[in-house]
Amino acid sequence: MIFIAYLLAPLFIFADIPDYFQDVKKEIPTIEIDIRYSTKFNFLGKPVKGYQSNTCYLHKKLVEKLKLVQSELKTKKLSLKIYDCYRPQKAVDQFYRWAVNSENITMKKSFFPNINKSDLFKKKYLAKKSKHSRGLAVDLTLVKIKDSPSIIFLDSPQKNCTRTSQWPQGENTLEMGTTYDCLDIASNTHSTRVSQTARANRLILKKYMEKYGFKNYSKEWWHYSLPGVVMKTYHNFDIQ
Repeated sequence: MIFIAYLLAPLFIFADIPDYFQDVKKEIPTIEIDIRYSTKFNFLGKPVKGYQSNTCYLHKKLVEKLKLVQSELKTKKLSLKIYDCYRPQKAVDQFYRWAVNSENITMKKSFFPNINKSDLFKKKYLAKKSKHSRGLAVDLTLVKIKDSPSIIFLDSPQKNCTRTSQWPQGENTLEMGTTYDCLDIASNTHSTRVSQTARANRLILKKYMEKYGFKNYSKEWWHYSLPGVVMKTYHNFDIQ
């Protein structure tokens, strides 16, 4: 889920990388990392503040569980691909400023084609607090092991995010019915507005994530968190 937080008291915002955060790629070398907020292919239309590299940090508890998911998927010739992990507070603040500003809808077709920007909070596609900033949420999909990592062609013409999951050009995810970050009812995990293949693939992802304790956000097939991990700190270190 794209969780948005209002500015919080400085007491709860920290800039250093805590020792309970881990670099997911270093811990799980076979996993694919495709952090879209480090590129201009996101609803802002530009790289997001704090995203200086294609790197995924998460709380070590999530990393331990993802390692188990990835290991089992490997037996099915599948792999996880991660779109977003830890999200700096400065990025969350930037999302909030964007959301309350009626301008800058240049990426509407690719991310919220059927909803007014002003309704994103009301319809709960955006929220006021983010587990991502605590390192307790991850956005991901499934790819075939034999597939090459994504090489996204960012300058290709925009397409409606509800009409193909192979957009943008170069995407290698299994068919999921919508693209990542498509803020639309079609992105609901159990939506009947997508193909049977897409629904089946979403449920495969859900099956293995839930097996190891993750919980899906029903409005977004890609968003998972790990209940039971206590963490109140919103972090603000850059992703480098």
